[in-house]
Order: sequence, then structure tokens, then C-alpha cells
Amino acid sequence: EYKKDEKSGILYINRYLNEKGFTGKGQIVTVVDSLVDFHHAMFNDDNATFDVKTHLNHRKFVYYDYLGSVESLEDEIGEDEHGTHVAGTIAGETTCESNEQGFNLFNGNAPKAKLIFFNINTLPIIDSEVAIMDQFKSRISSNSWDYNQYSDSGNFEYGQGAYQNPQVVFIFAAGNEYTNGNFTVDDPSGSKNVISVGAIDDL
Repeated sequence: EYKKDEKSGILYINRYLNEKGFTGKGQIVTVVDSLVDFHHAMFNDDNATFDVKTHLNHRKFVYYDYLGSVESLEDEIGEDEHGTHVAGTIAGETTCESNEQGFNLFNGNAPKAKLIFFNINTLPIIDSEVAIMDQFKSRISSNSWDYNQYSDSGNFEYGQGAYQNPQVVFIFAAGNEYTNGNFTVDDPSGSKNVISVGAIDDL
């Protein structure tokens, strides 16, 4: 059932798992996507130094993979980055102190979790990704993307990578396009050893 926040007027539903103490605390989720805006209120940390390709003592990021400097990263980040949206949905936690606007209602599903980020535009091979994940004991790789087609090589790569690394769960989007009716699950979502996640409103 929807409820209305008295201060902001925003409709929301109870967060059952969060209320039961499942907040992501102590967990590190790996996100492979387009760039994440680390200045965004869901990730910003004024008390920590941000850098790339190194261990971070940051409120939200333990590692941020990017080929270039922080300055070039800031120049490249767009206003509507899909990675910002995905990472926020997973582990965003607002730094805005006032709840009058209801910003806290938009926190991620695991607001106390931290993140490893890999840039999809310079996607590392699975072995490199898993090596970093193992270093930080991250066990979930979130991949909200696909090849927009069938790909035997991509299917094999992630199927084999998941099989060889049972300590990691690879999660992929089932597809957003819905251009071909019910056939939207493109590779590597079709890999035998990955979990493909989708949503449906009505068949």
C-alpha cells in the first residue's frame, strides 16, 4: 500500500527489508555501467579524497575504475548517466540533511552498502573484474545492460566466467527495449550461469 510522506507529499511504500535490518551494511556491490557521478548527493563525500584506480576510504566507493584523471572524469560525466541511476538504485544514500523535500525516500535498496565501479565503455575482461572484486570481497556484479542482440561470444564469456568464479553472482538486465514483443532477453542475459532480472506489468 502506498503512503504519503507528510512533509514532502511524496507517495512511497514501506521498505520491508530495510525495516528488518537488511540495509546492505558491510556489503560491497560491483556496478558495471556508464559513469557514476560521484558528486551526486547519493554518493558525495566531502570528508574523503576521491581518486580512480586505487583503494578509496570513501563513504560510498571503495574502488572506481576509470582510464584517465579525476579531472577528465568530471568533464566526461553527463547529467543523465545511466550508471548514476543504477548505482543510486542499488546503494545510494543522500547527504541532504533536510528531509523536508523527501530526498531520503529516494535512497537505494541497500543504502548502507558500498560500491566498486567499472566503466562499461572500457569494460575489463572478467578475470580483471573478479580480481578487484575478490580484493574487496565483493560478491555481486550488477550489469544493467546487454548487447542488444544475441552474442555467442558474450554468452560464453559470462557463462564461463560465472562458472569459474562461483563466489560471484553476475546479475544482468533482461532488456529494456521491448521492441520485439516478449523477446527482449539479449545476451549475455541468456548465459546459463548468470541471473537475468526483468520486470513485467501485464502479459
